[in-house]
Amino acid sequence: MNKFSSARIFLTGIFILLFLNSTLLAQQIVEVGVGEYFTTYRTDDGKLFTTKWGNSIPALYDYGLHDVIDVDGAQYTNVALTASGEVY
Repeated sequence: MNKFSSARIFLTGIFILLFLNSTLLAQQIVEVGVGEYFTTYRTDDGKLFTTKWGNSIPALYDYGLHDVIDVDGAQYTNVALTASGEVY
């Protein structure tokens, strides 16, 4: 992991702590899939949220998937697995 990746992960953590909306605050993040420019967050109720790095500040999105049981990330790929076996 290079210095740039470590800084990005640190900034994502700060973003999570400071800028989450009230919907996500009522849920607990239980798993994170980290890619180079895209990060996925699985909540305790199976919802999937994402952040995408743009020019400077990440934005948080509700991806609209439910019953997510696993997420993972790699340099250019993030995946999510649902309880019904679908992979996104």
